[in-house]
Amino acid sequence: MKLALAFAALCLSAGVARADAAADIDKFNKWFDGFADLAVADQNNCPKMGKDLNKSLDDNKAIVDAATRAMDSGEDVPGDAVQHMTDTNKRLSAAVKAKCSQDSGVVHAMTRLPGRNKK
Repeated sequence: MKLALAFAALCLSAGVARADAAADIDKFNKWFDGFADLAVADQNNCPKMGKDLNKSLDDNKAIVDAATRAMDSGEDVPGDAVQHMTDTNKRLSAAVKAKCSQDSGVVHAMTRLPGRNKK
């Protein structure tokens, strides 16, 4: 499963388009760090990882939806936030790839992330 490009569309630009965008990016990064932490903690228990990741997505729907809207509207992200998202995504990808990349619950969670191919 390719996760390394999950946020490529979100992470390419260098400016911030809205005055409150920086706060939204900070909220997203805080949540995304926790999301990756769940995957790392559960990397040897795939059913638990799938359950925990999907619960995090459900519990943080407003943050995830805001990130999706920002991506869909082409909003820009500053370079330091891009690097932070990239680093977090590497941790997430490594944890999922360790054993759980074929688990249906984990796969479902990954497809729910902003920037994921929804096909």
